[in-house]
Amino acid sequence: MLLACLALAPVVARAEHSFSFRFTSGRKEVKRAHKALDKWLRTLSKREFPGKMAVIARSQAISRAQFGVPDMRDALAALPSTGGASASGRSVKASRVVPCSSLETCPARIGTAHAETVSGLSDAVISVVRPWLLLQHRRGGGLSLRSDAGEPGVLATMSLDRLVSSPIDICASPAPLGGLDVWLRSAADLDDIYAFSREALLYPARPR
Repeated sequence: MLLACLALAPVVARAEHSFSFRFTSGRKEVKRAHKALDKWLRTLSKREFPGKMAVIARSQAISRAQFGVPDMRDALAALPSTGGASASGRSVKASRVVPCSSLETCPARIGTAHAETVSGLSDAVISVVRPWLLLQHRRGGGLSLRSDAGEPGVLATMSLDRLVSSPIDICASPAPLGGLDVWLRSAADLDDIYAFSREALLYPARPR
């Protein structure tokens, strides 16, 4: 693993297909890591993400044609308005990730993000990654991402040094009502790991 080779000083390693950052709890490290990650993801948004989403879109179009499944947006447009959708027809989901500036203001549970277009995927990925970035900063750990050339629905794979042993896939797929949904997938229980680690850092047990 690349992180195992990094020195203890804060280091940003950025290449065409990978990104990594080792934290030492410095006050400006979060800003540096966020800026470097944003730059790396915007490059992927131009070079790799459009091709991945095009493959998924073609696959879904073929499936709809083969099985006679109508486009979800057409089906919903024919239904009367309900409380579960906005006036524009877009469903309202409470689990959407709200960008957070600190671990204290991050949601207590991990969620999903949404992008209206492929060009917005970089912002959506940052939304689901940032809570982990802030968590690793507090822990003095490392975070790395690499682009995934395999499964079209996997934008990148994330590793969290000394926190999650299993790889974490950052996934995306077309949303039923338009745009793209982004979420995390792993064999590990990410909800419990994040919630427990966040609580331990924010509310440490007092010695008796």
